[in-house]
Amino acid sequence: MSDLGCFTEQEIAAVGTAVLHHSDKGQVHGDLDELLKDADVLQHYLYNTSLERDGQVPARLVKILSELEVGQVL
Repeated sequence: MSDLGCFTEQEIAAVGTAVLHHSDKGQVHGDLDELLKDADVLQHYLYNTSLERDGQVPARLVKILSELEVGQVL
């Protein structure tokens, strides 16, 4: 992508870092990292409906849905 001149080196590094940290939900990282983590949690909740839910709702999901003003967690 840097060959195309679409993104700065800093932007490329920020995206790479966000991808690197996206599975580390227990730690707080930069804003872009946290946005990607939230998107990952929300995607799994909305689109992986075949996953068994053991009655436990991750705190991060509850926070995301609250911030988005979405009703009860299923």
